[in-house]
Amino acid sequence: MLIARTGTRFVLEDRHALESGLGNGLGVVTLQVSGEHYRKLLR
Repeated sequence: MLIARTGTRFVLEDRHALESGLGNGLGVVTLQVSGEHYRKLLR
């Protein structure tokens, strides 16, 4: 899973909510990035 690759530590409740949402076909993930990261994504 992508979360495991980020090094982000999720509480179990958050992980279950994300997995449930993706499993139900919601397919939406909101990313919080810094201004520098956002500029890199735009390139």
